[in-house]
Amino acid sequence: MNRALSATEWEGTGTVPHHDEAKYVRASAYALKATYANNEASRAEMLNRAVDDLKAATSSFNIWIYEQLFKGDYQSAPDRDVYFTILRDVPAYSKIDRNYQVQYETQKDTEC
Repeated sequence: MNRALSATEWEGTGTVPHHDEAKYVRASAYALKATYANNEASRAEMLNRAVDDLKAATSSFNIWIYEQLFKGDYQSAPDRDVYFTILRDVPAYSKIDRNYQVQYETQKDTEC
């Protein structure tokens, strides 16, 4: 988790850096840290950081982020049900969630 929090780019072997994915992973890590925070001030700070990084990560459409957030994979449930449940009462998260679903529908319609 500490490595995720300090990452500024996600880079696989032979690939270009993926800054949005790094922000997404950081948002997941902050949400997880908020879940286990010892006090309300720390929890609030982690929630704010999670929302800020998630908002930055989803500012443009990325199919990998969409699939992790809403679909999950063959090994795990969607991240919105695993890491981001703690954010469900945060109004900014609800807006990010809705906007990203709209971006996906728009992207899907353009590809057809």
